[in-house]
Amino acid sequence: MRARYAICAIAMLGLGGPTPSVAQSSSPAAPALTAMPPDAEKHIDAGRALIAQGAPKSAVGEFFNTSRNANFVTPSLLPQPDHPLGTHDLLPPTKVFDQLYYIGNVFVGCWVLVTSGGIIMWDAMDNVDEAEHIVEAGYKTLGLDPSTIKYIIITHGHGDHYGGVPFFAKKYPGIHVLSSPADWELMEQMTSRFYPASTAVFRFGPPPRRDVAISDGQKLTLGDTTVTLYITPGHTKGPVSAIVPVSDHAVRHTVAIFGGFGLPPHLKPTNFDDGLDIYERQVKRFIAICRAAGVDAVVSTHPGFDGTEYNVEKIKARKQGDPNPWVMGTAGVARFWKLDQEMSAALHSLIVAAGKQ
Repeated sequence: MRARYAICAIAMLGLGGPTPSVAQSSSPAAPALTAMPPDAEKHIDAGRALIAQGAPKSAVGEFFNTSRNANFVTPSLLPQPDHPLGTHDLLPPTKVFDQLYYIGNVFVGCWVLVTSGGIIMWDAMDNVDEAEHIVEAGYKTLGLDPSTIKYIIITHGHGDHYGGVPFFAKKYPGIHVLSSPADWELMEQMTSRFYPASTAVFRFGPPPRRDVAISDGQKLTLGDTTVTLYITPGHTKGPVSAIVPVSDHAVRHTVAIFGGFGLPPHLKPTNFDDGLDIYERQVKRFIAICRAAGVDAVVSTHPGFDGTEYNVEKIKARKQGDPNPWVMGTAGVARFWKLDQEMSAALHSLIVAAGKQ
């Protein structure tokens, strides 16, 4: 039953195609590919080599979660994730930089940026229950005050990112919720077509009311901190990525929060995403933005992409003088983006070989 529910969940996330009908098929067609094309294997091997050089070890399998049930290749042939889809084991609320914290589980979570003028938070997990008992509770564990949240930025319009936002918007009415224009529209479509979105794997809350629309390149200043926001289509029509200045024991660093790492399992745009071709172009664009900003750390609200699920343990054991496990350095960031591109190229090869463009 887990596989069936996973298919349903992916369709609801807008990852499996324009309609959820795949989740209702009792006898799906056999996958088009029962062996990995050599070109795809080459790119996957290149990604694993980058992990050996320091890229997050969980990332290769994580990049294929969006295609695991797309039915163009036998799923067992794909690189496997560190945790099955639907695993929700909690991670301890963690201070990552002087101003930046992670709260969530091994599947999805939130990034919390503390400024002199209040808090900016990215995402709020799946639903009201998680928002209250994981996210808000995590604030209290960390000694942070959720009443000082000024902005919640939705990285992209899927329920596992916005489902908990209404809890905070209702309880703390001064909060502004930000998304791209395209993903505000996507969230409204998800409401009308897919709710109630409840399965054995995922239980999503409804989206928040439409509030602030982000523009590409917009600067958001709160107190002493300015973050720069970019719209990076691909995983959806309008994921929001960010460049965030932080420090670690007063040493300055620059973090990139990428709004949608999941690879669309088709090349061209659908009603719910912009396809792999546009994703690849946007990654190239964002690589240039990261290089110009001197980014030396990359994070995601899905911890499998950035190694957060392992880094929380490393930082607990960190001693004075030890490096921050999230800091990759500019060379490490370049390796990380190369891994992204290798996984995208592998999936591209699979889609073409299966004739599923």
